[in-house]
Amino acid sequence: MHILINLTIILTYVLIILGGIVHNTGSGLSCPDWPLCYGSIIAESSSQGQFLEQLHRLLASGIGFLSIAIFLLGRKFKEDQNKFYKYTVACLFLVILQGGLGASTFFYKLPTLISTTHLCISLIFFCSLLSMKREYQSSVLGNSLNVNKDEFKKVYDPVLKDGVFFSLVVVAIQVFLGAVMRHSGAGKVCGAGEFFLQCVHYPSNEVLYWSSIPKVQLNLAHKYFAVIALFTVIWNCSKVYLSSLKFKNISIKLKNSLGLHSILVIVLILLQAISGSLVSKYDVSVAPTTIHLGVATLLIWSLWSLRNRLRYLEEDVLGATEHTFISDVLEITKLRLGILVVVTIVVGVFAAPGEINFFKAIFALILMTMVVCGSTTLNCYIERDVDKLMDRTKNRALPSGRMKPSTALIIGYGLICIALPLIAIFVNWPTMILSLIAAVLYLFAYTPMKLKSELALFVGAIPGAIPPVMGWTTVTGKIDAMAIILFTILFIWQIPHFLAIAIYYSKDYDAGSIKVYPNKTGFDKSKRDIFIYTIILVLSSLGPYLIGYASVGYLNTALVLGILFIILSIFGFFKDTESKIDRWARQYFLASIVYLPILLSSLIFFS
Repeated sequence: MHILINLTIILTYVLIILGGIVHNTGSGLSCPDWPLCYGSIIAESSSQGQFLEQLHRLLASGIGFLSIAIFLLGRKFKEDQNKFYKYTVACLFLVILQGGLGASTFFYKLPTLISTTHLCISLIFFCSLLSMKREYQSSVLGNSLNVNKDEFKKVYDPVLKDGVFFSLVVVAIQVFLGAVMRHSGAGKVCGAGEFFLQCVHYPSNEVLYWSSIPKVQLNLAHKYFAVIALFTVIWNCSKVYLSSLKFKNISIKLKNSLGLHSILVIVLILLQAISGSLVSKYDVSVAPTTIHLGVATLLIWSLWSLRNRLRYLEEDVLGATEHTFISDVLEITKLRLGILVVVTIVVGVFAAPGEINFFKAIFALILMTMVVCGSTTLNCYIERDVDKLMDRTKNRALPSGRMKPSTALIIGYGLICIALPLIAIFVNWPTMILSLIAAVLYLFAYTPMKLKSELALFVGAIPGAIPPVMGWTTVTGKIDAMAIILFTILFIWQIPHFLAIAIYYSKDYDAGSIKVYPNKTGFDKSKRDIFIYTIILVLSSLGPYLIGYASVGYLNTALVLGILFIILSIFGFFKDTESKIDRWARQYFLASIVYLPILLSSLIFFS
């Protein structure tokens, strides 16, 4: 298993570099068919472009088979080392998703959206493999550190891992900007000036520091953000290095490990800055751009590994991950939930007809994310006493007492009060009104209603279904038939999704006096309701095709996904014990998380 994981990690890195070469040499469409090339695995008289493209496809297939093998071998750890098993499942899902995106880049002639997403998912897959390896070493092999707990707590600062994580986020944003720039052609609109932060605009030969031209904006934003990334990484990794010196009397091995790792990250960010300047100097030629991508991938790997090293260090020595103010803020803002909501907003933005400036779209997403995070923070504030009564929530920041309620109140209202006026000014009024309605319904209708009536399920589905409409109105400024269909799909999806959650958390909800249908009507009726609403969801998902918005490709995707989802909902009728019902409900919940992004993504790709 260890060899398979390491081999997959190495080949994935090679694949990312090879993908960069394929793109940089213009070889992406050298083969007119897929997955073969002129009907063969390797064309008899293949050109350089055909050879590179087929090599990329073959290597991707090999990684796919390795991921399947790791998943199958990992099944034996399902009960004893469930976290490791979940990583094998996640990596398998990501590699399947990558395969679909890879095919889409070919069939849709390398569109910027799909090509950029393809690269980003490959980096997420790479980091997931690294986490899977670390989890295997920690939980399966049982590698642990022999470090004195009391001495460790005296010298260790848990804020270090927050700094590394923040550095990772900044670098990830920088890589995303670079990917959009390269795939959109914005990298070739500017030449190198006398100073790195200049853009010599090719058509006009004018030296620019900003412009109204979107591609110039993207090019310069990538350069400016590179400076932010450089100083952020150096600052936070220097703090890790200095902190590692304090471990001298505790563990020389640990001191050297953290010190060398932090120095490696600093060296990589400096190399990344140098390679970036070479890309600009040599007019985006193949060698500098490929090196730039290779160093960027290593930088993300090293930051992700350093963050994992610090997190597992806490777990190995202290028995649990240490909480910090930053981690508590991320907890009360429910960032994971916010990411899912943002995904649905993005779908509305990309699905809407018309164009929108890249930076306006990003700014709008940030503002709407602030509204979502502000609402979830206030939700945590309102429910802090209820959370004390439930096992899964009693250790959160507010019910445990780590954070003062007034702090959460300031953060929640602050985010909303800042974001809403800016949405009205810089986006449009319909989007601001929808954001306000969603926040008000979530906080002042759904949240108190959960303690009084099971009907809160349907009330809560309304604010949960508004985000894609917000994305739609961000571009169009109006609500039309397709916006209503998006709302309907999200509204219905939430009902069986939350019924499944209510089944396997039924005891917790009962302890917190939260009214849910499984506790009132029983599991049998809840299973029947999940089945019925799944059928209604599948029927509603056909709406985009029926009104002529989406193509047959979307129809086929919606039908296949829908049939599989209905079959899974039927399995619930054959579960007769509480443990089996709980396991099925978890499976349905996870499947719903997979179902929605694939359905909405196909809506974009097949519109």
